[in-house]
Amino acid sequence: MSVTFSISSDGNKTCAVNNIRLHSAYNPIKEAERFVANIECDFNPISIIVTEPALSYCIPFLKSRFKNAKCYAVRFSCDFDFVNSNWDAVFYTKNLSEKLFSFFGEEGLLQTLFVSWTASQKAFPNEYDLCWEQIKRALQKSRDVLATRSYFSKRWAKNSLRFAFFSKQFAQITKGNCPVVICASGQSLKTSLKSIKERRSHFFLIAVSSAISVLISNGIFPDLCVSTDGGFWAKLHLKKILKYNSIPLSLSPESACFAKILSENTIIPLSYSDGFAEDTLNYLKIKTQSAMRNGTVSGTAADIALKITSGNVFFCGLDLANSNGFSHTEPNELENYNSTGDFRFSTKETRIVSGNFSSGALNLYRDWFSSYDFKNRLFRLSNNFSYCAELKNVPSVNWDFFDSQLDSKSQILPKITLQTENCLKENLNNLKNFLNNYTKSENWVKEALPAEAIAFSRSLSNSEEKGKRLQQKKDEYLCDIKRAIKWEQK
Repeated sequence: MSVTFSISSDGNKTCAVNNIRLHSAYNPIKEAERFVANIECDFNPISIIVTEPALSYCIPFLKSRFKNAKCYAVRFSCDFDFVNSNWDAVFYTKNLSEKLFSFFGEEGLLQTLFVSWTASQKAFPNEYDLCWEQIKRALQKSRDVLATRSYFSKRWAKNSLRFAFFSKQFAQITKGNCPVVICASGQSLKTSLKSIKERRSHFFLIAVSSAISVLISNGIFPDLCVSTDGGFWAKLHLKKILKYNSIPLSLSPESACFAKILSENTIIPLSYSDGFAEDTLNYLKIKTQSAMRNGTVSGTAADIALKITSGNVFFCGLDLANSNGFSHTEPNELENYNSTGDFRFSTKETRIVSGNFSSGALNLYRDWFSSYDFKNRLFRLSNNFSYCAELKNVPSVNWDFFDSQLDSKSQILPKITLQTENCLKENLNNLKNFLNNYTKSENWVKEALPAEAIAFSRSLSNSEEKGKRLQQKKDEYLCDIKRAIKWEQK
């Protein structure tokens, strides 16, 4: 690729790539002005992303037309980096999908205008196709996340209030330096159960919720269980802990959990630093463990583990792949629950056959683990299990490698320390006051009705009628929450 710079007829710099002009040879400023004037946009964007704008002549015209929007660029080439300071931020095509989602979030991306500097499409055809495929994936992920939030928002709010009301003992984790082993429930976990038992005193053991039944059934008790899902099915995985109140549980407030576990087990509250749950914890002065919101509990568990030790982290059962038959190690609480409905005309084989086929969710989880930078500290651990799917940033190792990492002389385990301050709410009225005040804030509509809030902010004409309809939905939502937790009957 050959990039050449020259001076246009009006005295401004211009350029070409392999003899394909990226800017006019006569008047690149006027060309950029026409480009911005011809952009079609039927909503109010908060951000504008231009793919490879080259010398960035469009910037002043974008800021003039879209006064409330920030402007960003995606570069196909580093030859134009000398004008990057004109943009609010600049991205590159490598891992673009994850970078965009991490930077903007689902709400930001769905309020972003994407524009292609036309000449760059011809000059960089491969980069252009890759870039827009990555943008498409980021938008699809944003759409799916927003749909999940819209569907689960009431449940998350209800769970957060239950979390605050029923929890009795909170704790935090003091950092150590020993290895941390995380157990998920993939088929490869079976190969490691014996090795885990033999070396149990040499590492801090975390179980994600779906693996807790497997470990306890094999006489292995984790130092910590992690659960992050707000749905009924995730709650079922915690059923085994009902008999073991000595197992601490690291839980996001929006997660589904039995009231008995909240009341009797030690809880390490997870904070995603956003949303209704975070505001609830702050109001009640509950100390939290910072965590990363992730589509899978395994992603959040990996983040927690890397934060509580300076050593390496090893993941057992992180298969993230479909398989013939069960995709998880037995026993599994969901399987126990679902098997009660098996009979002659609706067999177990029919029910589990879907596990043989590709899953969009698993593809997303694999993409995340393959693209996230774990600083060479996260490994996938088994006894020579043959994984169906590779994770680029998570090398697969065996227990011989794990043993080589042990240093018993200087080993310090992460420690769970109880919070001594009286940080619990005094009574239900405390929560009532919080909720009544919170529902009057600007954040409430984003939490309660995220899709409607985005649609309202994007609209070019926010009429009084639209505002009334939005307020009515907010009121109905609040009533549903109070009814769901039997608010007035407490």
